[in-house]
Amino acid sequence: HYYSERGISMTDQIAYQEYIQRRYNAFCKTVIPFCTSGGSGIGKTAERFRTILGGGAKVEEGRRLGGELSPEDLKLWTDGLNL
Repeated sequence: HYYSERGISMTDQIAYQEYIQRRYNAFCKTVIPFCTSGGSGIGKTAERFRTILGGGAKVEEGRRLGGELSPEDLKLWTDGLNL
């Protein structure tokens, strides 16, 4: 296996990409990646989703929602997404 900088094998990434492409029709949809990790960040997730989904989806920059995020800050973030 070839491993990416995030430690995920390329085989797993390809399987994940194929799963998303077959399972979800993201055409004309907005995708907002987020993670709830307490340690690692979100990295290049938005960029990867843009590659996987192609030009049919609008992919916003994501955010790591760690344990330090208050309910008020979460509301401010989601309200700011203008969905």
